[in-house]
Amino acid sequence: MAYIIREVMDNEDPPLRPKDVEWKYRMQSTYGPGYARCTNCNNSWGTQLCWLTVNLKQRRVVKWWEQKCKKCQTPNRMRIRKDDLYMMIEMAIDKYYALIDGTFRKRRLRPTESDPHDMKLCERCRYGEAEQPCWMNLWY
Repeated sequence: MAYIIREVMDNEDPPLRPKDVEWKYRMQSTYGPGYARCTNCNNSWGTQLCWLTVNLKQRRVVKWWEQKCKKCQTPNRMRIRKDDLYMMIEMAIDKYYALIDGTFRKRRLRPTESDPHDMKLCERCRYGEAEQPCWMNLWY
């Protein structure tokens, strides 16, 4: 995992070195496609809202957000394809730079759109206890 983060940061123009990462923006959460197979009942599913939190200063993933199985409610760590992981790290770095230069903008889904996933199954939504679902304030 660290080698992917290092590779993406090194391929920035200019390269983003850990010593140059501003402390207050070092932690970036990012999302993308992922999938899981339940460790308890073998049910499988996919999502477009698989979340990771990355520490850019340490070049490592500090949190893999889990989702519960719909059938048995067992929390499971999501799996991410390598290409999608590269894309997610690039998104985290883009968000970092947007926060630095003041161009960061959150986007809201319209209230008429259906919920992208069940909050009760999502750790990032605090399993339904969060004030807002994780998809409410996505960024671009």
